[in-house]
Amino acid sequence: MMGINEIPIVELRRASSMPTIIVILGASGDLSSKKLIPSLFDLYIRRHLPEGFRIIGFSCGMFSDQDFRNFMHKSIDAQSVDHKQRDMDDFLGHDFYLHGDFDDLNAYGKLS
Repeated sequence: MMGINEIPIVELRRASSMPTIIVILGASGDLSSKKLIPSLFDLYIRRHLPEGFRIIGFSCGMFSDQDFRNFMHKSIDAQSVDHKQRDMDDFLGHDFYLHGDFDDLNAYGKLS
């Protein structure tokens, strides 16, 4: 398997323009708030996420998109990730939430 430093620049540029959707299952959980969300934001501020990315949080919690964005903002701040407010606002604009129970097959259909 190639490391990131071994991938030709042309391939990295091509990947940076590809639409990408990241789905976080259990988005309102501890792993998400302490590790996944701050790490995704770090990738974003380092410009390692594609331009057209979207993050969809999926869990059984009752959040609106804005509630989820507030949760993400608090998660990032709690991990002391340094950032500019403009970067935070732009990052959160890529984030959405979908409520669903993990044992409900119809909920997964909504992701598509």
